[in-house]
Amino acid sequence: MEKGNLKSAFKKLRAQSVDDVIEGLNEIEWKIKDLRGKDLNEAILALCSLFYIDLSDRPDLEPAVDRASKILVTLGEKAIPLILYEMKEADLNIQFVLSRTLGQIGKPAIKPLLKFYSGSFDPYVRSFALYAMGKIREPEMTKVIPKVIDAMDDSNGEVRDTATRVLGKMVEHLDPQNIPQKVRRRMFNSIIKNLSDRHSGVRAKAVRSIGKMAKFGFIGTREKSTVKKAMARILGLDDAFDWDRAYVVRAEAEETMKYLD
Repeated sequence: MEKGNLKSAFKKLRAQSVDDVIEGLNEIEWKIKDLRGKDLNEAILALCSLFYIDLSDRPDLEPAVDRASKILVTLGEKAIPLILYEMKEADLNIQFVLSRTLGQIGKPAIKPLLKFYSGSFDPYVRSFALYAMGKIREPEMTKVIPKVIDAMDDSNGEVRDTATRVLGKMVEHLDPQNIPQKVRRRMFNSIIKNLSDRHSGVRAKAVRSIGKMAKFGFIGTREKSTVKKAMARILGLDDAFDWDRAYVVRAEAEETMKYLD
């Protein structure tokens, strides 16, 4: 695609008509795998620009936003550096889309996301890096578990919340037999600790994640007994009658009880 044609396609992405935007996306998708250097970078950034659309004002453009994300996912590893670049300055709504896109790219995004997470001091950027990793369903994610466990003890509540949720998402698709017992024990202890977190969101994620550990075979009979006692405390069923005052935490505890027999 010649430079002039690129500019024409980019211009269509800024059009008011959904049909024009889709036409611009079609033109970019048709040639993006053949682009190199500056042309490729401009195409990636042009696609990312659609994520800045406020879909509450323009719900008709949602298919275009989804299409842009899918083109980036198909592009794969080549798109990762600039997606991460965009994540540094984006607002929360855009970071959600960028994170989901990275998660769908999958395995090639694991190492860049780990580096991005470790190199950032912004807790919200780190949270979205974790969120993206939680979307990746690959056996290689077992190597990420120690980093997630460390994040569950972060000083920032948003990071702890996201990390606790991500550990539960990882449990859904990883084989417990491929994870050393010592690591599984650390997972369990970290979640148990977060059952007492000062933020109700973190406690709710911890309850949900411990239920997933029980459901998917990550804990044994003794650990289940410990969890039962913790759920009884949260629900006010023990002798202390000191239930968790957050409804969302109690609701998660009722669901988790199903997996403890």
